[in-house]
Amino acid sequence: MPVAARSPPSILDKIVAQRRIDVAEAKLHVSADHLRSRIAARSPAGDFYEALTCAAPMAVLAEMKRASPSKGDIAIDIDAPQQALAYALAGACTVSVLTEPKWFKGSLADLEAVRAALDGAGLSSAGVCALRKDFLIDEYQLLEARAHGADTALLIVAILDVAE
Repeated sequence: MPVAARSPPSILDKIVAQRRIDVAEAKLHVSADHLRSRIAARSPAGDFYEALTCAAPMAVLAEMKRASPSKGDIAIDIDAPQQALAYALAGACTVSVLTEPKWFKGSLADLEAVRAALDGAGLSSAGVCALRKDFLIDEYQLLEARAHGADTALLIVAILDVAE
């Protein structure tokens, strides 16, 4: 009986495989307990649902994206906090920050800087949320997100199994 040819892994498969490696590495350097202590020291998360509903009839979520696998470099040297402020002042109720480092060239440092800029401008108390956009495959990444100032996070359910 012939064996069916396997299709090559998609870019999504490659990204998820790399993120699994990245998360395992991150856990070696920063414990979940350390992230929990950072979270405990933060102000409460903004209410993402409230931000969306208060922005009715149209909620704008603006995205910080330095690069992508399909487009390459987009805005590699962008000043994330300044761009976030521009988005928020233009009416965005949420700033989505890509934190995947290899293909999108984002970082948790970008997320932290965006949170600090929103807080410093008083926009967090005005209901502007920060969203971590990444390929989240482990609860640890949700702890990272909150520890670095995210109010919410994007989950791509297609990359998660039922238990995840």
